[in-house]
Amino acid sequence: MTNPPFAGTVKERDVLRLYKLAEKNGRWVNKIGRHILFLERSLQFIRPGGRMAIVLPQGLLNNTNAGYIRRFVIDEARILAVVGLHVNTFKPHTGTKTSVLFLRKYIDEEKEKIQQIRLKYESEWEEFLESLKEKYQDLAWNSSINEEEIPEELNSFLETYFESREEIEELPAEEAEVEETEEAEQEDKGKKSLAVLVQEKSELDEALKEKEDALESADLARKAELKKEIKTLQNKINTLTREISERTLAGQISLVLKDEKVTEAFKKYWLDGKVMKEIDYPIFFAVNEKPVKDESGEYRYKKNPDGTFVIDEHGHPVIDHDLDEIAEAFIKFAKEQLAEGDNHFDFWR
Repeated sequence: MTNPPFAGTVKERDVLRLYKLAEKNGRWVNKIGRHILFLERSLQFIRPGGRMAIVLPQGLLNNTNAGYIRRFVIDEARILAVVGLHVNTFKPHTGTKTSVLFLRKYIDEEKEKIQQIRLKYESEWEEFLESLKEKYQDLAWNSSINEEEIPEELNSFLETYFESREEIEELPAEEAEVEETEEAEQEDKGKKSLAVLVQEKSELDEALKEKEDALESADLARKAELKKEIKTLQNKINTLTREISERTLAGQISLVLKDEKVTEAFKKYWLDGKVMKEIDYPIFFAVNEKPVKDESGEYRYKKNPDGTFVIDEHGHPVIDHDLDEIAEAFIKFAKEQLAEGDNHFDFWR
């Protein structure tokens, strides 16, 4: 049972390389929330079949960009329950909305079963991929796409895998000077606008064409120089094209179908979806509607009609909340699942 610290990030490269969750979209992240690594580390500590309850920011359970974290959890453990806590729970220290996630780590036989499900759908995956390649065979980063015709699995993957998607806008000549200032600001933040990237690529394309035209009539010495310059320009264009593609719808689809790493990530995502459908199981959900604390972070106590505190058998005032009712409902749910043969709840025997 654990309540990891939410504040702070881990940036040390040697530490990040020890965790699967520090690798996103085939690359090591530069930094990651401490609580995310805490989740993976906790799962590492538990023996197969062991259980854990961990308090996490609710965003990890429902934000789109945290989808890869949820899929990691589903790959490693059976979700038993999710209990949403009231926003006042950790006041006055923080008002972060949190949930308690209850997990049971898979035993080896369960992991093997999941692997068998993946293998079963391998041939179907190949057929699906070929159909996508045929549908989008002439796709470029600036192609027009009908979003409604994108297969659901592909669209879901794009939203999860790529950080953002932008519309391509023309860059008027009269705004070039202003855009240069904006470009400098964006560079300070480490990211240029899509319009700037498209303009840079266009300029490099023109420069490349000029070099290629000059190559035809150049002497031997000049040809050697031009070839080096052309190679340098082509590398810059390829880098820009990749960056632009990562931020446009058509470009993202093109990367899914042509880039080996992205294709492999999509394959795992697609097969994970098949696994989740086949191992579909009931999960106990509950929400803590009666908070243990008030807005100022003070505990809420039960009171008698005369205004005095209700006292327990130990002489302590009783906190007014609904967590006991949630616990009882979870026990009832667990026993019902156990009676139906679900041994993930065998701790209620």
